[in-house]
Amino acid sequence: MTQLDSKASLVGIGDTDTQQVNLGVENDGRTLARTDDGWMRVKIDPDDGGEMEVVNQTLGAVVYRNGDTAIAYQNGGVWKRTGDGATMVSPP
Repeated sequence: MTQLDSKASLVGIGDTDTQQVNLGVENDGRTLARTDDGWMRVKIDPDDGGEMEVVNQTLGAVVYRNGDTAIAYQNGGVWKRTGDGATMVSPP
């Protein structure tokens, strides 16, 4: 997933229009999926007291699942979830 992050960053900053990465996933009970998990909402509070929402966006994620372990790439970060909880592998 960190390779996916690196390639996505190249496209995001405009160095190239497309990139490819082989995630090495075979069809043997493991799954790779794009999901609509997660969202980001940004609000501002101007001095006049009127709260204003400027962004409310679904982020989406690429998730690899193998048994009770899931590794996800979302918004520049890599996350790992196991039966014991979740950890950040690489920050956004």
